[in-house]
Amino acid sequence: MALSLIIRDIEKQYVTLRKAGRTRAEAIKAIQNEYAQELQDPDDRAAVLTGLSLVLCKKKELTEPIAAETLKEIMRVSREEMSAGEAAYLLEAEGYLKDKAMYGPEALYQRAAVYVPDWRLGDTFCHRLMHPNSEELGIKGWFILFCKAGEYPDEFGAHRQLMYVSLCPPGEIPACREDFQKLGFLRMMERGDKAEYLAQITVKSRRDEAAYGLTKIGCFPDIPLPGDRAEENPLTAMPLFGRMKKDDRWPGYEDQICRLYRKMMQTTHPESNRSLQH
Repeated sequence: MALSLIIRDIEKQYVTLRKAGRTRAEAIKAIQNEYAQELQDPDDRAAVLTGLSLVLCKKKELTEPIAAETLKEIMRVSREEMSAGEAAYLLEAEGYLKDKAMYGPEALYQRAAVYVPDWRLGDTFCHRLMHPNSEELGIKGWFILFCKAGEYPDEFGAHRQLMYVSLCPPGEIPACREDFQKLGFLRMMERGDKAEYLAQITVKSRRDEAAYGLTKIGCFPDIPLPGDRAEENPLTAMPLFGRMKKDDRWPGYEDQICRLYRKMMQTTHPESNRSLQH
């Protein structure tokens, strides 16, 4: 694992956690849990601890236990196989760890304002699907539908919107409960012999919200949801991301929905979109 990359990632996560209201101890614990596997790896352990120590030094709130553990790992690892940049990171960290001015009580972080979209339970949005992959599937120009089923705040304070997703041809935008019952919902993932339908959208700002290109078509809090709704775990709902650039790490939701639809077609061979939930 690239030392500089993991240090930047940990710094970002720690600051985000603190601005979300976590204490120093809580933020440290959360990062240790997040990187539990790397902390067990001799090659990655020093990188994780160095990243954690350096971010604590930013506001001079380094603790003795973290510093001692990090120094031990820095002295253990061999720098012969490292790049000059990585070796410089460790040398810088070693200097900070030996500087008592970096140690101190828990620093204050101004709590970040949390953006919560004005979406109520049952609010339903549509987006016309024009992704290149939709044409070969025969659904180009169809509408993706998102119906809000709930929400929850994640560990960083962002509100995750829990959604059910459907597809409908042009001219068949649903207007009532019965219309949704005919359409059904798109399967997000399979767990053994059980299909899960719940998806989640993270909206941190107006810009994030706009990235989905959604148009509200109404509020339907009483629409029939998949029968196993009560068994689904919101924390494991399929994450969907806004329309993104081609070089982004994760596919945008249009691409992802095309992939899910293709997989469904391959496994169930439905004759029409009305077979989504069967």
